[in-house]
Amino acid sequence: DIAPTLPMLEAVYADLQQLPAIRVRLRARPSDAGTWSAAAPPEAVRVPHTTHLLDLTPGFAALQSISFSKSTRRNLRLAKRAGLTAMPEDTGAAVETFYRLYLDWSRVRARRRHLPTGLVTAMARRREPEAKIAEVTSRLGEAARIWVVRDQGTPVAAAIGLHHGRTAIHWRAASLRPTPSSKYANVL
Repeated sequence: DIAPTLPMLEAVYADLQQLPAIRVRLRARPSDAGTWSAAAPPEAVRVPHTTHLLDLTPGFAALQSISFSKSTRRNLRLAKRAGLTAMPEDTGAAVETFYRLYLDWSRVRARRRHLPTGLVTAMARRREPEAKIAEVTSRLGEAARIWVVRDQGTPVAAAIGLHHGRTAIHWRAASLRPTPSSKYANVL
């Protein structure tokens, strides 16, 4: 991992200002945010974001005992007992699985909010086209991982994580709760 320098980021901003775009959004790693902010041109709008950092070095068992709340630990046990499984899937089918869950999630939210499902689905497709997700995961290869949670073999949740060096971020997620046991899917 190479930390960006002020001259590097000034060059990035200068390049971005040449784009015929109305708006360009950037999100810096928390460790580099100060440098990005210092390099930003005066007209740049800065929007603060909350970032949660977790050192994974101790391993899952240690993190579970020292970092997870009592209710999260209980929900993990219940998810395991209910037979939910969470596995990374690196195939093209994982994108389709994620996208189907994403659209189903959008429809469920529309019904709960008494909105037209067709309109909400169209908006969801426009906001996050399947081709975009396929392109990102294809180009990033192993740096993009889709985790799928299954309840007795049926996908009930999925999340996409992006990894680079020692940094990983959660990019997108979708979940459904079609069965009593799958209500714990978000914990996994």
